[in-house]
Amino acid sequence: MLVCLNGTFIPHEEAKLPINDGGFLYGDTLFETLKARGKKILLSAEHLD
Repeated sequence: MLVCLNGTFIPHEEAKLPINDGGFLYGDTLFETLKARGKKILLSAEHLD
């Protein structure tokens, strides 16, 4: 699995967060979904813009 860390996609095993990170301390999160049909993500360019 890849994760986006500071705008760069890296393997999740390499992702490291400092212990004083606001997301870690306060539980800040982001969850999003993308609609797909088959193996194609619909409207991906518009979503990423």
